[in-house]
Amino acid sequence: MKRIAYFILTFALETEKIIRDQFVFPQPRPKMKEANQGACDRESRRTVLMYPAPGAGHLIPTVEFGRLLVSHGLAVIVVQRGLPAGNATAPASSLYGNGDASASPFLSFHYIPEPPLPHGVPEGDHVAKVFELTRASNPELRDFLRVTSPAALLLDFFCYSAADVAAEIGIPAYFFFLSCTASLAVLLHLPVIHGQNDVSMRDLGGELVHVPGVTPIPAHDLPAAFLDRSSLSYKHFLALSEQLCKSHGVIVNSCRSLEPRATDAVASGLCTPPGRTTPPLFCVGPLVQSAEVAEKQGEECLAWLDTQPKASVLFLCFGSMGRFSAEQIKEMAAGLEMSGQRFLWVVRSPPGGNEQPGEPELDVLLPNGFLDRTRDRGLVVTSWAPQREVLAHETVGGFVTHCGWNSVLEAVMAGVPMLGWPLYAEQRMNKVFLVEGMQLGVAMEPGPDGFVTAKEIEGKVTWLMSSDGGRELRERTLVAMREAREALSAGGDSTAALLQLVQRLVSRADAGDLLGGGIDVVESVVASIHEGRGRSSDVISSEPMDDSSAKEQLRVVGANLGSYNNGVSEVVGDSNDVKAQNTSSASIGEEGDAEGVVVNKTKASCWTRRVRIGNAPEERDANPSRVPALEASMRAYAENKGGTVVNPSLGTSFDTVEEAYEFYNLYSWEMGFGVRYAKSRLNVHRKKCMQEFVCACAVGMILGNKMRLTLSIGHL
Repeated sequence: MKRIAYFILTFALETEKIIRDQFVFPQPRPKMKEANQGACDRESRRTVLMYPAPGAGHLIPTVEFGRLLVSHGLAVIVVQRGLPAGNATAPASSLYGNGDASASPFLSFHYIPEPPLPHGVPEGDHVAKVFELTRASNPELRDFLRVTSPAALLLDFFCYSAADVAAEIGIPAYFFFLSCTASLAVLLHLPVIHGQNDVSMRDLGGELVHVPGVTPIPAHDLPAAFLDRSSLSYKHFLALSEQLCKSHGVIVNSCRSLEPRATDAVASGLCTPPGRTTPPLFCVGPLVQSAEVAEKQGEECLAWLDTQPKASVLFLCFGSMGRFSAEQIKEMAAGLEMSGQRFLWVVRSPPGGNEQPGEPELDVLLPNGFLDRTRDRGLVVTSWAPQREVLAHETVGGFVTHCGWNSVLEAVMAGVPMLGWPLYAEQRMNKVFLVEGMQLGVAMEPGPDGFVTAKEIEGKVTWLMSSDGGRELRERTLVAMREAREALSAGGDSTAALLQLVQRLVSRADAGDLLGGGIDVVESVVASIHEGRGRSSDVISSEPMDDSSAKEQLRVVGANLGSYNNGVSEVVGDSNDVKAQNTSSASIGEEGDAEGVVVNKTKASCWTRRVRIGNAPEERDANPSRVPALEASMRAYAENKGGTVVNPSLGTSFDTVEEAYEFYNLYSWEMGFGVRYAKSRLNVHRKKCMQEFVCACAVGMILGNKMRLTLSIGHL
């Protein structure tokens, strides 16, 4: 500890002396100006491609996140299917929304032609259709990726097949996951659930499905695509689960305060199937639509709300695809009238089969005289309302929602409690998370035929708007709102996660480089293997490897470290090397299986087992000719003028554990997380032979979770 104290006190002076005497210190980089100031041209920015699935529910959050990346110095191209011919790139300001929702020269759209639907897609399986059309678009996407050579490709989960295209070209692929973290946990765990059952989920009825960190889910509330294990859509989701684990990271539109258990479970690898790698997790939300241009109906809504008492209005809106039968619409009207509560209701035409329904005819759909009888306390609008602005209005006190994740987040950010009425996709599962997990809503309970009665609607609406239980629910929602806004503030969890992600994208760093250990140090074992100095015993491979193949196999190990894996990674030294040189080797391996890594638990022909006996010094004698790790790192920074000043690069080694700790602690100061000592291990002679460093990440993605880096000393 004396060395640590001395190091901290003298670091500034020593750094100044080394740099003054031997280097030309690079000038500070000028601060990036805002994109809309036109200070930087596109060539000066790293370009990121985002590839959403069709539909407003996918496009809107994608563009909002793209705007956020642009504000942090990146250029973003949103790739979409849709135009039958001509791959034209156009500014997003002319294509998105109804106005200036994305007005920036650094955010644009690129359209690729809509391919023909491949053969063999079942009629009526919309989910499989989207997956297959995306796969059929891969050749067009491949051509565009080769032309643009982006720093990264951010994929909607419907576009998972494009991850293979990115890997083929050498472009890091991330997933921008538009649902909640709990849904991600279920998707990662799907292969485990699949292996636990021999029948389809629909045959389990109300039996609870258990996923680490997630509220138990009745099987019938899982997404429809999960219910038939023989369906094409189900097989796509199994393949998607595998691709998530192979990705460079998953970006989730949520925050830890909203889903702490699910966030921790995903990040710590509890949801990942055995033998697969846990992807790095970036919780950057809640991201909601930043602006909507009020059309005539929108102006009418907001003007009417201005005349209502505070927190007195119930808002009913069910998304861009939410439609009810004519009978259910009449029942909803009856329930609202019976409740006596104020309401703003967006009514859409009933489903029209294969034809797109037109504007609803309210005189036909609603009960006779309903509009006249409720004129003083209700407003019915057709098809559309500016949902974000309505929810943010102080007179709105409740929200009946289809439980689409975008709508849930908008309600949370406005502090409005919810009545859940799920309709399709993952909305029934979201309802479980909303009601049982987050406890920010209650559910409308349909009958066995799925029909919700007027009595049920009256009871739940009255409870939400005028009971003590409803007021308690509103208070919990306001707390969630404040915590979510804090996560998005400077220094908040989501902001810190975003900054980590941007750092990776800007530097095109692979997984692990930001988390003290990373791939650079993992690669030090490659040099040891190649030169015959270090041999891992729980073996990466049983065959000799050259540098390139060894690096590829160890890449996944580094990704696991970079994602706060809850396993323990041990530095392994060869006993012969220790005897000969009396040194402490520094290399990293992983305990447990990982995707793409062959783990051999028996002695292989060219590897030796760990030896947990013997006596070795706790440090090696100082070598005057060896350049200390810190000095070597600063020299490299001065020469390259990029990256971090303190960088655990290839071949980094230390004389003592204390020196390693000092080095990683300084690296952590640059990157934004903390380092501390954790568990150690003694050999049979009561000499310390292993020491863990714990990176307790204070930057917010997974507070309290840890990534362990274990160093060995002498014999293991």
